[in-house]
Amino acid sequence: EFKALLCLSDISNNPLQCDCGLLWILDYASKHSIKLMSNPKCSSSTFKGIPLRKLKVGVDIHCRSASHNSLLPFLDLQPANNQVVFEGDALKLHCKAPSITDSTNDSRLDWLWLDSNPKDHFSDISIINDFLPNAGIIDSVLYLKKLSRSHTGLWSCLFSSTQGNHSKSTTILVISDDTKYCPMTTTKGNKGTYIWPRTIVNCTVSIPCKFLNDYYDSSYQTVSHYCSSNGTWQRLNSSRCSYISDTTRILEGFSKVHNSILESARHLKEYTTNISIFKDVMDLVYTVKTIESYASSQPSEPLSNILMDVVNNLINLPWYYLKKSDAEHKSCSKLVDFIESLALANPNVLFQRVSTC
Repeated sequence: EFKALLCLSDISNNPLQCDCGLLWILDYASKHSIKLMSNPKCSSSTFKGIPLRKLKVGVDIHCRSASHNSLLPFLDLQPANNQVVFEGDALKLHCKAPSITDSTNDSRLDWLWLDSNPKDHFSDISIINDFLPNAGIIDSVLYLKKLSRSHTGLWSCLFSSTQGNHSKSTTILVISDDTKYCPMTTTKGNKGTYIWPRTIVNCTVSIPCKFLNDYYDSSYQTVSHYCSSNGTWQRLNSSRCSYISDTTRILEGFSKVHNSILESARHLKEYTTNISIFKDVMDLVYTVKTIESYASSQPSEPLSNILMDVVNNLINLPWYYLKKSDAEHKSCSKLVDFIESLALANPNVLFQRVSTC
């Protein structure tokens, strides 16, 4: 403790050996609002003349220091990405972490396989631990000399210290002659055509959407497909993707508009006048959803008239198109419900009933 020396703020005339053991002073000075006078500089040959406050942990000095940040120590595991490897191959996992002490008594690295000691399960692995005090690094390498299917699973490097524990993991998937796959396949829908490669069972494949919306993070815009345990593709999920058709995207936008309802309804009326734009059944689905959204707020007579004009546009769509949309999404039934509710709420609205569905 240095509470009695709070007034001692000029340490510039002292030979400062800038290493992991000295960096605590920056954090101490910061916490106690102490301003170090004369900008003390390092005297060691490596950092001679460099101001103490300019040293960067992880760049100049590789050690853990509270002056670097308040997070847990940085842990590096290589390879960082999940590994798909072949039976019989060898694999090396390399883990390292910074240390603030000069011994391994206060910090250590351990390996886990499925949250247990891998040496309890495998006799063909070797682990080499090393401590580099000059570099401030704890180092550990795990060797898998001959991979088998039993090595498949989650492998973790666990850093334990007096400052807390931290871990990083990677998944190893070992392929053998008995490994099952889902065959390469192609899916086609209103959000694009996607080719799915031959994939190992129990894996989910994610690929970028065909159409990317500039308003959203591109990394989020992916379509996924799951290869089930029996070797068949399941659970195609394109909910994060935009529609390929400009028309569908525009009509979807109408269904999400919440302001300037009357003006938006006028645009919808003009846009749906040309019924040839309706190609995908989702075009009608979003148009009906938009009408329902506008009508949910007890529409005024002008708005009711505009919405009826939109309905009149829709009833001119081809019969097979209306039938398909109604079978899949109850579109026509919803239009009939809308017309009936509008007639009850606005008896003064003039419209012509036409049997459409």
